[in-house]
Amino acid sequence: MKRISITFALMLAAGFVWWRIAAQPARVLSDLMPEGALLYLDSPDFSRLIQEWNASGVKRDWLASTNYDVFTRSNLFGKLGGVYQEYGTAAGFTPDLNSVIEIAGDQSALALYDIHDVQFLYITHVPQNRLASSQLWRVRDKFEERRAADIPFYVRTESNRTVAFAFTNNYLLLATRDDLMAQALALVSGGKGPSISNSRWFQHATKAGSNSGELRMALNMEGLLKSSYFRSHWIYRNASKLEPFESGIAVVSRDPKQITENRVFIREPDEKPELPDDDARRALAALISMAPDDVGLYKAWAAPDADFVASTIERKLLVAQTAPVINLRYAPGAVNTDTSVGAESDLETRIDEPPLPAGSSGSLDMSKLHQVLDAAHPLALLQLQSSFAKSGAFVSTPCVLAIEAETDWDASALTGSLTTAIETLWTTSGLGAQWVPGTAGAHAIERLDGLKPLMMLARGRVLFLSNDADLLAAVLDRRAAPGAASTFTYVAALRHSRERGPYQRLMNALDSGQPEPRFFSQNIGSLSDVLSFVDDVNVTLADRGDELVKQITYRLRQ
Repeated sequence: MKRISITFALMLAAGFVWWRIAAQPARVLSDLMPEGALLYLDSPDFSRLIQEWNASGVKRDWLASTNYDVFTRSNLFGKLGGVYQEYGTAAGFTPDLNSVIEIAGDQSALALYDIHDVQFLYITHVPQNRLASSQLWRVRDKFEERRAADIPFYVRTESNRTVAFAFTNNYLLLATRDDLMAQALALVSGGKGPSISNSRWFQHATKAGSNSGELRMALNMEGLLKSSYFRSHWIYRNASKLEPFESGIAVVSRDPKQITENRVFIREPDEKPELPDDDARRALAALISMAPDDVGLYKAWAAPDADFVASTIERKLLVAQTAPVINLRYAPGAVNTDTSVGAESDLETRIDEPPLPAGSSGSLDMSKLHQVLDAAHPLALLQLQSSFAKSGAFVSTPCVLAIEAETDWDASALTGSLTTAIETLWTTSGLGAQWVPGTAGAHAIERLDGLKPLMMLARGRVLFLSNDADLLAAVLDRRAAPGAASTFTYVAALRHSRERGPYQRLMNALDSGQPEPRFFSQNIGSLSDVLSFVDDVNVTLADRGDELVKQITYRLRQ
């Protein structure tokens, strides 16, 4: 009986200890990260995310794609591979994805402190029995044991790379610097040192962004922009546009129908942009309602400046050009500065008359159109495009632009300015540059009687320009729906499922003769194939002055 009582007491004690441990609230991982991070990434269940990715068809398809093949030959992949091997040497084993899964717990976070040297601290909540079976824990005898805040940790340095890890209270800490590990353990033990949570940029970012999501990333924009490596390698090449922002945050969430990414960028206190007024945002909402449901792509801007509207008209309707492809794998050719030696082509050059003046080939004159747009004060701009497969390999990409102004458009001034813009580029002596009546479906329009299609309709304060009568008719059939001003300053949508086929057909024709793998039809085309489960993508942007709020929604094919 006495033995039973002792056993029962021990069981109660063990149960009480387990209850106390289980009842401990989850730590806020940003409280355990030393300050100075450039970005912070966390997830409430990192283990589930990485295991889903490892077992997914998306991963399998991407690894087999041309896009991944090209990536493996890139400079970035080579540099990351070198860093990976160096850290593997320091750790005493080369980790693979299964090794990462072994040390991926539920609540997890990673802070990046240096881009060039890839210095980071990773913390995850993982049960001790899982960690004990991991490869990292099994090689700990190769590490030197140290202590910080009376907590043991293990450190090893090889090839100028350091790997340090510790395990305490069911939290695994993995760092690439021993000082980061020591500071983190001090915070874990209750120290009052500066942490990421105390940083101004992090507080502002997390206050603006949602805490609910499967993955969250906070950005220290000031710190990132000070890094020459970020400025040099940032793929968008728009570091100057990021300078007004102090911090940012992106939160990703999922449901069976869509993936949603919410981004917020917080401006510096002294940055005060001029925001579109209610009339501009109301015009934006009205123009968006005119987009046909099956249009492949649309973009809409509130309060665009006249220069931007003019450049959009030029690029999409007047002079559609593509930038030349430059193969950066080869050095530029040597320049021959000796021009005294002739060539066979010179046999066709006349020497009994002066050469034609430099500007005789024709040029685009946008000056009058700029004046008309400046006077109109555009409130909103809508750009719509779709691709249509024709016979053979040909694919057309018609476009419609709709521009709402503060007052009614002057149709005669518009036709005159457009004629002036293209009369030397499209025609000779103005031949074929006359505006004649035409139709787009049931709608009367004006059409330029020239070699290239250009149609125009000024309907009160809304101007329509297009190079395709069918798409223009589909837009004109939908009357603008007036309503309250939206909160958005930019809206866009891409119908990915609709556009995939025509895109592949067009790029197969345009990429013909290009070196393998062909960039658009094979590299980018294979990425579109991998993401074929995405039906369409919708983007909204709201500028609130002190912060920029963007939402990207990926609607999934059902």
